[in-house]
Amino acid sequence: MKVRLMLMVCLLLTFVAACQSLLSPTPGSTTAPADTTTPAPTQPQIPTATKELTFEEKYGYLVSSHEKVVLANAGEFFIEDTAIPPNTKYTKMQFYATGQSRIEETSLGKVVMIQLVYRDTKGSLQDLWMWYAGYRFGAQKDGVNSISIHESGGSSSIKYGTPEELLDLLCPGTYFDVTVAWKKGALKNVYEICGPSTCNDLMREAYLRIDDDGEELRRLVEGNGVESSDFRLVPFYFSIRNGVLKTSSNGLGWEFELAESASGCTAGWSAGHQITDLLVGQGHLTARSTGNNPYLISPGIQVPGRRITGIEAQAFPRIEIRMKLSSGSTAQLYFTALFPDYTQDYTFDESKSLSFHILGDSQFHIYTLDMTQVEKWKGSIEQLRLDATDTSATIEIDYIRFLSSR
Repeated sequence: MKVRLMLMVCLLLTFVAACQSLLSPTPGSTTAPADTTTPAPTQPQIPTATKELTFEEKYGYLVSSHEKVVLANAGEFFIEDTAIPPNTKYTKMQFYATGQSRIEETSLGKVVMIQLVYRDTKGSLQDLWMWYAGYRFGAQKDGVNSISIHESGGSSSIKYGTPEELLDLLCPGTYFDVTVAWKKGALKNVYEICGPSTCNDLMREAYLRIDDDGEELRRLVEGNGVESSDFRLVPFYFSIRNGVLKTSSNGLGWEFELAESASGCTAGWSAGHQITDLLVGQGHLTARSTGNNPYLISPGIQVPGRRITGIEAQAFPRIEIRMKLSSGSTAQLYFTALFPDYTQDYTFDESKSLSFHILGDSQFHIYTLDMTQVEKWKGSIEQLRLDATDTSATIEIDYIRFLSSR
């Protein structure tokens, strides 16, 4: 039976081979007439990437090529606290978040790391991974993660939650401050920054983990004019600032150049009134107004490299806005200020505003506002409010820039 079955298989294979030889054209033979029937539609070819994006191409938009600020101050500063021994110094370092994060399981539990980028003193784009958020005890000694958020008018608030919840606050391009503590001549823990009332072993593990990047952080400090011998660097204080201004060809501004994957991010801008669908995409801030008094509110104004908030009114007398509106005839820009006599005026009102004509033709136009027409445009400008139109419309803003007087 087995022999008979094998013979049948062999005969079948021989028959198939013979058929193939008859159907295949031999050299010099003529081919059959082409089939005139309509071919079935072909699926579009998906182009293959010619190369992987370089680190510069992927994240370079977060940090301007000429922006080499990695310290908020060129040197070191002290924190006056009797609980902190002398000779402990602190340096504030500045980074930009790429939006990338990862979760690591450690012997002490779960930690969340985020990727930060910066340009070194030679202008090269660098990155490091750092523990995200601090750790605080509650009344019941139940630990919770927290992060400081800088807001308008120099104020700040503390947000609490799980590391994953706090990651929602971190969009690509978010400005990230890390205060680093160090002791000259001492390769050891700076224990006083992590006392028993503020953190636990999990946070100390995070400090030790970050110290893996200590050599790189040390080079950053030294590269910015701080003399150092051997010392240990320990991140001490984390805070983020959304919507920090970027340097442009003619000033400083919000360019809204977030990665396409940054869904839900708004570069720090918020929907104040009669605004829906606010988001950043394809290099623009877009929204939809639903009434005759819609407005958008900026984040607190922060210039890279400065420890204080605000931008000098005298140095930036004009504001340039490139935007597209589907309808409307009048827009208005409001601001808040810290005046030269240190009087704070953090309310949006008519005395600190400028109206201007707009074109609601669904085309991009550049509007240049001479803010010196407003008597109160002086001191430090802290925040903006933009009433982009006076009716229901679609709003698309390419950039908002402070133009320098030079």
